[in-house]
Amino acid sequence: MCQVLALETTSDVCSVAVNIGSKIACHSLIAPRKHNEFILKMVDELLESNDVQRVDLDLVAFSAGPGSFTGVRLGASIAQGIALGLGINVVVIPTSAAMALQVRQLHPERQTCTLVRWSRRGWYYVAQFRWKDDVMECVHEDKLVAEEDVPTTSDVVTDKQITLRAQSVLDLAQARKMHSVLPEQALPLYLVGDSPYQVKSGQ
Repeated sequence: MCQVLALETTSDVCSVAVNIGSKIACHSLIAPRKHNEFILKMVDELLESNDVQRVDLDLVAFSAGPGSFTGVRLGASIAQGIALGLGINVVVIPTSAAMALQVRQLHPERQTCTLVRWSRRGWYYVAQFRWKDDVMECVHEDKLVAEEDVPTTSDVVTDKQITLRAQSVLDLAQARKMHSVLPEQALPLYLVGDSPYQVKSGQ
């Protein structure tokens, strides 16, 4: 099993995880707009407390958004920097996929979930997932939806109900390690029109 360091910085929660064999150690901290003050220290403390050296890592994974513009960029830059320094690849994990996995782990009876995450005032990210034979499938990727158009179906799960953690990013990275990329190719995921300054009609 690959040894993976995973990062989640797309919300108010700053979270890091690493696996030691099949065991996963995770450290999370609620730190709105202060991730940059804590993330590297959290990584170092997590690795040290689990007797893992950076040179032992095979991959770095990060929650790539869409999400907090600053948080997504921070996660990408930290993942790129660590991977470049070690000469290893990066696994880019959509934030909605990591959230969907957390939902399934908490509620294994679920067959579908529609995820609603806050973008900014009046706008939300909406994505949908389903499971067939315990395999997660993305029905539709994140799209930007006005508040009045947010779904209200029974399978809706919001980011107020789920605290995003790096453990699910790591779990997905293990499953998607064959899709890892070079550090310079590990880019954040953004949506057209997702800007705090301007949203054009129809986007």
